[in-house]
Amino acid sequence: MAADVSKIIGGPADVKLGAASSAATIGHTTGGVTATITPQNRERIVDQYGSSAVAVIHTGDEVRVTVPWSEWISTTINEVYNPGTDSASAAFTKGVGRSAGYIYTTQEMEIVPYLTADAGKYVEFYSTTPVGEVGLAWNNDDDNIHEVEYAALTVTSGKTDGSLIGLIYTVA
Repeated sequence: MAADVSKIIGGPADVKLGAASSAATIGHTTGGVTATITPQNRERIVDQYGSSAVAVIHTGDEVRVTVPWSEWISTTINEVYNPGTDSASAAFTKGVGRSAGYIYTTQEMEIVPYLTADAGKYVEFYSTTPVGEVGLAWNNDDDNIHEVEYAALTVTSGKTDGSLIGLIYTVA
């Protein structure tokens, strides 16, 4: 197969959350979206070959997505901190602080390039939830960006081995 520069994609992407049939854009991002898929493994060592591995065994995957939300609205603030309570009042508030044992809610995520020609080359994760720290910064030099790390989790039923967390779509 010959190299083909027309197959290179670039540019910003839209982050959509919710069921694939009704996934919705949550808001603008600033600074680019990053997805990192890290296979976890262990080496098999046998005495005959000393410390040289004879096989690598897959033990799982760690998937993280970093989304720098840039809109200060209820929709994006809900995505910043999952365990906080949401206000039903017109003066929207997001609670901070929860007792131990709370199980995070999850939702599907799609990362889709804005460029129409590349829209079919996207990533879908079946079950994601925001994790990690929430930074809120106010200063003269930058906008207040809520950079959030999401964990993509394994779906325990209805998916095929090899795609338990998500899919990377390519277009020929």
